Amino acid sequence: MGFDLNNAVNDNVDKAKDTVNDKAGKEVVNDDYAQQAKDTVNDAAGKLSERFGK
Repeated sequence: MGFDLNNAVNDNVDKAKDTVNDKAGKEVVNDDYAQQAKDTVNDAAGKLSERFGK
């Protein structure tokens, strides 16, 4: 059983999106913005994993 970084990133971006939208009282962060954040972070994490051999 290992740590799934992509799942952790995805879950936390979704939580952050919901928190921001709740605080703002409207949809400030939509699904497209959240997906861009997920893609960017997961890409960076993948590059680090490749560079440092997981």
